[in-house]
Amino acid sequence: MTDEPKNVLFSFCRAWERRDLAGALELVHRDVKYAMSIPQDVLLFGGETQGNAAMSDRMQMMRDQFDLQRFETVHDKSVDDVGHARVAYSFRHKATGETIAGTMRLAARVEDGLIVAFEQYHDEDRVRAFMGFVAYVATERLPIDR
Repeated sequence: MTDEPKNVLFSFCRAWERRDLAGALELVHRDVKYAMSIPQDVLLFGGETQGNAAMSDRMQMMRDQFDLQRFETVHDKSVDDVGHARVAYSFRHKATGETIAGTMRLAARVEDGLIVAFEQYHDEDRVRAFMGFVAYVATERLPIDR
């Protein structure tokens, strides 16, 4: 595997798919800029942050709230120093058992084989609606299929 940006991003995605947070973070620079297109008022781990430790915290929050069911890179490419990927995902909300699935886009700027900027692009309306629904389910204590 080369340090070509799409390959570094693909390796990051494979580690995340294996639930290997430490392995994913080995590919991230200590001063990485991390941005998720979902604001923190929707997801606590959304928004922007700086640094490997802060990115690790955000990713751990995601793991604490959701079970990863699918995380499959369906397309990737490099443009200059940026790796791009389209990822099909499915996450199960642990507190309610409800599932959200869709496609996200990732962009990772790579320098010297490490990700220095990482951006996740989601459908904000879909995520906002899902989080509103799981809040309702949790509040109303509706039965769920597990």
